Amino acid sequence: MMLIELRLFACAPLIPDIEAHPTIAGIRAGKDEVLDRAVSYIEKGK
Repeated sequence: MMLIELRLFACAPLIPDIEAHPTIAGIRAGKDEVLDRAVSYIEKGK
């Protein structure tokens, strides 16, 4: 029964609550803007 339930979730897409995209400027500067946004969300809750 558990295996069947896991298969249902394996095909379900994950939709992010907060979108974050890397930029060319960030890549050139060696920054990980997506990670920075995630850390900011965890620290500030926004």
